[in-house]
Order: sequence, then structure tokens, then C-alpha cells
Amino acid sequence: GMEFIELSETLLASRWETRTADYLKYVNTAQLPRPPRPDFSQNRNHPIVGVTRKEAEAFCEWLTANERKKGVIREWHQYRLPTDREWTFMAGEEEEVGGDPRERSAIEQPGYPWGERLPPAEKDVNIAGLEGEALQPISRLVADYRDDFVYTSPVGSFSPNELGLHDLGGNVREWVSDDYMSGNDKFGTARGASWKDFSEEHMRTGYRRPVLDTGDGYGFRVVLSKLKQNEEF
Repeated sequence: GMEFIELSETLLASRWETRTADYLKYVNTAQLPRPPRPDFSQNRNHPIVGVTRKEAEAFCEWLTANERKKGVIREWHQYRLPTDREWTFMAGEEEEVGGDPRERSAIEQPGYPWGERLPPAEKDVNIAGLEGEALQPISRLVADYRDDFVYTSPVGSFSPNELGLHDLGGNVREWVSDDYMSGNDKFGTARGASWKDFSEEHMRTGYRRPVLDTGDGYGFRVVLSKLKQNEEF
């Protein structure tokens, strides 16, 4: 039931973030513990949350092996997390300057995955809008915006971008495969905002979040890539 969009001859991207139903099929089949349940209600079409980058990568490895075995994909196909640069492209931005996520994040570029305006002109994205005023002070909400989802929303609830991809600007922050290096310290890298984000800095397309752990604002999206360049996809 996962749907993919062709980005190039060698890369397909999931139309939406990995759903609870997708991830629970994996943990049930592999007989693994499910992630901690968030403190709010979700159904099978909401994005899975509370998954570490290592766990997201393990899901991709399982899905690759499972679908190769079934003949759904070939041996030169691989599910994985997107790279940092691939995520930027999915969000509609041109090539960025900087050799790694930390350098790229330091160069402030205008714009958000939904466009140039903050707040968004329409109900374009699941971020911390005024729908959460019963739970949060106004200072921790985006002024003059309401998206009607206090917590996560079912994937695809908002219009896709020009590439046909949903929720790159909100719902959950998404793991990418690149490390975020700060001196000798290595972090995971998360891209995009979540249902709980209100800061202009954290919502801009070029922002990278260095992360050691996970939580109810983090999920992931997968891509399907071609390993051998001499084969048709």
C-alpha cells in the first residue's frame, strides 16, 4: 500500500511518511517490540513516531530483503532513507552550498517546503497552529494559522508539493541518512518540521536538526534506489 513518486531514473520516493500500519507490519513479522506509544491517539494511517534512525534503517533493510524474496523488486533495488541532499530536492529546493548537513544548515536560505509565506496562506501543513491553544501558550504556536490537527495527521491530509510528495514541511520530522557532525560529536540528522514546531528557524527548508534520540515528533520517509546503473529500473 505504499506509493512512490519517480524523482529520477534511479530514485523513487515514498509519497508520504511511513505509516503506523507499515511499521507495525514490520515489527510484527520480525517479532520486534513496537515503539513507545505517544501520549495521543493515532490510527493506522498516521505516521509512525518514536522511531530512531537505526530503527528506521532496519525497517528499510527488512523491506528490501522481504520484497526481493517475493520478487517485487530486483537485487539491484534497495529501500533506504533519503540522503540530506535528496531530501532537499524532494522539498523543492535547488542544490545547496556546503559539504555536510551542518554547513548547509548554517547558510540561511529563505522559504519553507510549502512556499515563501509564514504562516502558510492556506491549510497547507500540519504544524503548531492555533488548534493547540488549549494545550500550549500562544507564544509556542504559529500566529494566524490553524490546521485543525492538534497532534499528527493522517498522511496525505494536505495537498502535495509539485513533485507529488506530502508532508515535507510538517506532521513529523524526517530522518535522513547523513550524520550531523559538530566537532567530534556525531548526531543523526532530521529534516522538516513537525506537528509541534512553531519556530520560524526550525520550519525553514534549509534547517537541519541534530538529534541523539527520538520522540513523538520524529518519523521517516523511505526511498527506493537503483544500485546498478546498467540495468533498467
